[in-house]
Amino acid sequence: MNLIGIFLYALIVFGALFIAVAALVIVFLLFEDFWRRLFKMPPAQQENKNKKDQ
Repeated sequence: MNLIGIFLYALIVFGALFIAVAALVIVFLLFEDFWRRLFKMPPAQQENKNKKDQ
């Protein structure tokens, strides 16, 4: 296997890995409440925006 073939193989593997991680992050952000209920975690703390405005 030549050097360009190894480089292309590594590029494809890292690209697929990056896409998988990005998909997991998007799924976590979309279904955050579902994951919290599943693992019985407390709900996220909601910051009060009114305090910043005053």
